[in-house]
Amino acid sequence: MLNINRIKRKKNVSSEQERSNVCVASTLAKGLWRLMAVVVIVHLLGSVLIASIFVVTNVQVDRLDRALDALNGSAHQLYTLVITLATPVTVYTSAKSKLSKE
Repeated sequence: MLNINRIKRKKNVSSEQERSNVCVASTLAKGLWRLMAVVVIVHLLGSVLIASIFVVTNVQVDRLDRALDALNGSAHQLYTLVITLATPVTVYTSAKSKLSKE
């Protein structure tokens, strides 16, 4: 009788732990996708700002290209990093939430 109660307690603890893990993972996934949105917005605003500064100051096109290339390179690295982190967390959350509904 005692062993059955221990097994039931362990099962309850593991299901509670699983719910906690899914909650933490979903919060992390939401935060990472929001970070991705911030990176996209900052990239777009930075591009517009750089282009407008160069148009107003009449600077050479060569310098404009170099500035935009630097901005695009940084944004590309951030996109790669954030998507690499956000995708598996999102998949984990999705898979675990589907399993818990069954």
